[in-house]
Formats: sequence, C-alpha cells, structure tokens
Amino acid sequence: MNKTFLKAILWKELVCFFRNTLGIVSLYILLLLGTNIFLPSLYMERGSITPWINEMLLNNIMVLAATVIVTAGSAIISQSMGLERREGILKVLLGIGLPPELIWLGQYLFAFCCSYVLWLVSFLLYFIGIQLIYGVQIIMTVQCLFLSLFVFPVIAILILAVYAGLFWTAKNQNTQLLYSLLPGIIYLLSFWLNQIFSEGRVVISFWAAVGMLAGSILGVFLITRFIKRVDAERLFDS
Repeated sequence: MNKTFLKAILWKELVCFFRNTLGIVSLYILLLLGTNIFLPSLYMERGSITPWINEMLLNNIMVLAATVIVTAGSAIISQSMGLERREGILKVLLGIGLPPELIWLGQYLFAFCCSYVLWLVSFLLYFIGIQLIYGVQIIMTVQCLFLSLFVFPVIAILILAVYAGLFWTAKNQNTQLLYSLLPGIIYLLSFWLNQIFSEGRVVISFWAAVGMLAGSILGVFLITRFIKRVDAERLFDS
C-alpha cells in the first residue's frame, strides 16, 4: 500500500515540477552554466588550452557539481511544499490517511533524483559549450569525475534531506523564506570546498566515499523518523 501511495506522490511531484518549477530551475542552471562557460574567455584564446586553463575548467565543473544539485533540489522542494501548504493539498493528503513521513519522503526523493538528472544534463552541456565556443576539449581527470559525479552528489543527499526537513517543519512562510537562503550559503561554500579538493589538501578514497554514502542514507532515515514524530497539526499553525 505504501509503495502505491509513494508512486502516486512521485507522479504528483512530477506534474508539479513541469507546471511550476521547470522554468525557474532551467533559467538558474542556464545562468550558472553561462557564467562558468564564458568566464574562461578572459584567460584563453580559441583553439588553445594550457594546463592552468584546463585546471580552471575542471574546477568550474566541480563548482557546478556542488551547487546545481543543491540549488535545483531546494527550489523543487520549496516550490512543492510551499504550494501544498498554500492550496491546502497537504491537508487533503493527510486527511485521506497518508503518513506524513511518506509524503515528505516522496517529495525529497523526487527532488534529489530530478536535480541529479539536471546536473548530468548540465555536465554534458558544459563540455559541449566549451567545445563549441573555444574549440578545445577538456582533459578530464579521474579525480574530477569521482568528485563531480559521486562525492558531491553524496554530500548533496544529506544537505537536501536537512533542507527538506527544515522546510517541512516550518510553521509559516517567513520561516520558509529564511530557510530558502540555505542554497545561497551552499553556493558560497562550494568555492571553498572546491579549493580544498582541487589543491589536494583533502583526498577522498573510494571506501571513504562509500562511508559518506552510508552516512547520508542513515541521515535521511533519521530525518524520516523525525518527520514521523512531528505533530501534523503544528504544520498549519500561523
């Protein structure tokens, strides 16, 4: 029964995404991509690439990895949860007997999966943009692939779960607006994290990354248990 409900929630989230969120998220990603693609034009000429330029292009990829998933996912979460509160959809879902933790989990899983797909699309568009505009191919490294396609998304699993948990328990729109500042803070921190990883001050092994994944999944489980204990009535207090 819970699987059926979860599928229904995921379908509802998909419809909400295409109706209300896709345009905003796409515009943000395009702006972010444009900035990271055209910024190297200040330092390079068409058809030429130096090791320093290649390193900068790789760093841009990791900045994108650290921000696209969190910012796109948080936008999807805030739009979905905010819309449900404003239009009374959440009351209806709770009224027909849907467990609140199942509603939350469906919204969270959709936001993460959708934002990860958007990141993969951004990843491909970045390479295509560099190739078309500058006529060069980025020399990809294993470390950059590992960090951008696995490590940063694993970190984003927990960050998005915390964000979704905070947004779910917010009593009013002012509190939700305060929580919406989190993606901007993450964006600023991404430059610092990227600097640490790119300089080799922190090297993450495969098994360390697996441990991070296990920790993130455990964090999602604990937040889900916390959501289950939250009194649903307090969600509608003014």
